[in-house]
Amino acid sequence: MKKIIITLLFIASYLPAQATQIPQTIPLTKGWNAIFITISPTQPDPNLLFQNLPIDQVFTYHPQKSSVQFIQEPDEIDIKQAGWSRWVPSDQPDAFLNSIFQILAGQAYLIHSTQDYTWTFTGKPIYKKHIWQPNSFNLKGFYVNPDHPPTFADYFEDSTAHSQTVVYSLMNNHWQQLTDLETNLIDSGKAYWIYSKGGSTFNAPLNIDLPTALKFNIENRTEKISFDNLTQNSLEITIEHINNHLINVHFI
Repeated sequence: MKKIIITLLFIASYLPAQATQIPQTIPLTKGWNAIFITISPTQPDPNLLFQNLPIDQVFTYHPQKSSVQFIQEPDEIDIKQAGWSRWVPSDQPDAFLNSIFQILAGQAYLIHSTQDYTWTFTGKPIYKKHIWQPNSFNLKGFYVNPDHPPTFADYFEDSTAHSQTVVYSLMNNHWQQLTDLETNLIDSGKAYWIYSKGGSTFNAPLNIDLPTALKFNIENRTEKISFDNLTQNSLEITIEHINNHLINVHFI
């Protein structure tokens, strides 16, 4: 049986605020980086989140009605083009054109760093579902276990829109097509341009439905979380406590 391990983190909302924060660490290389944010930053304002960091430009893409058929190099992005938003430090002369005002969980970003840097920040883990822009490239990242990442082929095996998809990965400041999805692994915290043939609501081999918030108190000690196996294979789910207040959910 093929094994796919994906990690989700849930936190009980009754816990003290300081206990509900976890870190995300993203290694940045000098130049452009395609990243995926998996937690809601404690301080989402980019002017504060990126303060004193070697980050001097950030882009993100929000799908519009028109599809993306050609991948632009990061240095060629036109901020006037529909769908693109940008941030630069407030001391830059064109900072008045900034259109990114919060760094959001579940969102992919292109980040330019002036040097190699290991960026660690804290926040609350958020699982955000996405709807794919049909017949278009989508800038996406995925909630995968960094210790056991799946291949693209295994991850999308049961998704009709992505079973023979095209994937571009950012390498050395240029987008390069991955030619062997049977062996290329999905990196945690990284974003890719991925083509969706038709519309799709596929987010992972296991569909997860969460309540709006996990609230545990004296009167209510349980909340319902629904799991739906979208694959043709059996999936083994493991739920474990971490640090007394995190629930780490793996499914295989």
